[in-house]
Amino acid sequence: MKHLVILLIVTAICIPAFAKDECQQTATYKIYSNAFLSQETGDVGGYELALKPPTGDSYEALLYVYEGVPTLAGIPLVGNRHGASVSLEGDWRQELVEYPSKRNITQTLHVRLKGRISGSHFRGAVQIDQDSSPLLLKLVNHTWLCSPQAIARRSKANDDD
Repeated sequence: MKHLVILLIVTAICIPAFAKDECQQTATYKIYSNAFLSQETGDVGGYELALKPPTGDSYEALLYVYEGVPTLAGIPLVGNRHGASVSLEGDWRQELVEYPSKRNITQTLHVRLKGRISGSHFRGAVQIDQDSSPLLLKLVNHTWLCSPQAIARRSKANDDD
């Protein structure tokens, strides 16, 4: 019988200084989000796009993908804009542990993001490797990681350690 290989994402321990740096970095960015906290499970889901103020027609951005545990570091994306249309791409490096061998591996997934920006929304699609999903993100003041609720949770978790 063949053994099933299960991959688990290694979650970094929340380091307040790292989170603080992310919050300082994205403070001047436009943030678009559909992130949510599940009251039932405590998991964070959704996406966030942090767009750095453009340089000419060029954009730099961070994409946060939330699948249960909040992502502490955004996926760096670069691209162009043409009017309200934005096209960005980059690589997402994930540090994983392969089970049952417990061997550390790195997985790199190519990410593409295309859409249109309005005054209050980003509407488009994200493609991670071969999987594509539509996106509707609304303009918010900060990333989920930098929300007062998330900062309070990190502080409590660090106090419990």
